[in-house]
Amino acid sequence: MGGNALKNCTTRRYQAEEFAVLASEVLARLQADFPGRRSAVLPAYRAKPDFGDMDILVETAPTGDLRRWAVEVWNPKEVVGNGNVVSFECRELQVDLIGQAPENFDTALAYYSWNDLGNFLGRIAHKMGVRYGHDGLSVVFREGNYQFAERVVSKDTDRILRFLGYDPARWRAGFETLEEIYSFAASTPYFNPAIFAYENRNHIARVRDRKRAVYRGFLDWMETQSGLSAFPWPSTEELGGRRFDDTALARLLEAFPEFESEYLTVMADFATWRQAKDLFNGQVVGEITGLASRELGEFMRELTAERGPVFHARIVAMGKTGVLDWVRSEFGRWSASQDRSA
Repeated sequence: MGGNALKNCTTRRYQAEEFAVLASEVLARLQADFPGRRSAVLPAYRAKPDFGDMDILVETAPTGDLRRWAVEVWNPKEVVGNGNVVSFECRELQVDLIGQAPENFDTALAYYSWNDLGNFLGRIAHKMGVRYGHDGLSVVFREGNYQFAERVVSKDTDRILRFLGYDPARWRAGFETLEEIYSFAASTPYFNPAIFAYENRNHIARVRDRKRAVYRGFLDWMETQSGLSAFPWPSTEELGGRRFDDTALARLLEAFPEFESEYLTVMADFATWRQAKDLFNGQVVGEITGLASRELGEFMRELTAERGPVFHARIVAMGKTGVLDWVRSEFGRWSASQDRSA
């Protein structure tokens, strides 16, 4: 999870048997020192012969707490923090402590388990127009490059797996080998090998996945298989983002009918935002005030301090004339304050 985070100390790969011993020791101490906070070692395929690091999910522990704990308990030769991950050396093994909010613990454990399987399932979800990640299944509402909102559809892993075309019982049984993980990833009717090809990934994903031996192994495994599903997606490329069209929406609401109310609420807010954007934007404000560049940006930040659905609804209610009067009035106040501070 933390990659090769430790650069200034010696680490080595642990054989499976010694890894299991250390994992039990670290987890037991973690649970004793952070009672009431769930923690779990992320499971890898059971036949994995050796390990380059140990990934442990920890419920809502600020990274400062985890860093102090690592230093005080294990006296590591090196500690590195990166976002919600604290990596430290423990008896020549890199241990990664991954902090997660309570509401995301179960979904994160499911997503990060079994090596790169969550990444593979995320590719299927992407083609279905949704996002699958550590916080569950969600819909991203966007226009062009602007993300208006993101809403969680479900945190129920069994329901998410069924929606993606997988057998939850098979997933819960776990995986002995990488081949079993690969076979499971390819078992959905929505599978298409082309969506995993490097040339069909975006730049960031391509660079990341080229470094991952399990992902490279999956590409090699697919080359040796015959009869894999090749679902006829409109495009196998990742560029252009998720295609959340009417087909994707119908499929989603069939599986999660309770999401319809949330969807309609967001879409209503989205429509109001579009109307507000036409009435009130940088170009409109620049034409009214004559401001440009840095000054326009500063004034726009003053005007948009509120934001959100209520602000957008107020803009729409004003109409073109009301927005014109409001901007002129606010510009007068802003200009006067600029003169006083000069």
